[in-house]
This record gives sequence, structure tokens and C-alpha cells, in this order.
Amino acid sequence: MKGKNKISFIGIVLLGNSINANADVPHIIRFAPPPYSTNIIKSVSLKVTFDVDMDEATINENSFVVYGSQT
Repeated sequence: MKGKNKISFIGIVLLGNSINANADVPHIIRFAPPPYSTNIIKSVSLKVTFDVDMDEATINENSFVVYGSQT
């Protein structure tokens, strides 16, 4: 694929209660693609693993911010 269809993936930030320093909030323990990956196809599925079970109904497209650059 040409460069317009690829991004460099830098990281994922969970929005909401994780900003609070409270130890009772879920923490991300693994995600894919890994930080600083290059040549990631824009349609790739992001996968996130938390340290506790999550209610899928509480997670939507507004729950995450993806940082990166497109070349």
C-alpha cells in the first residue's frame, strides 16, 4: 500500500477515571499495535487489555485517543 494508507502509531490514552490517581481504576497492561510502531495500516484493529474485567457496554469510540502521524 502507498504511504497515505499507513500511520505511525505512538500510543493510546484511556480517557475518564484513569486520569484520577485512584488505585481502584482500571489500568492498561497491554495494547497492540505497540508504541512507536511504523507502517501500520489505518484500518488495523486496536487491541487493549486491562488489569481488570471491563464492561464492554461502557467502552466506545470516545473512550480512547490515538496519537500518531500519517505519512
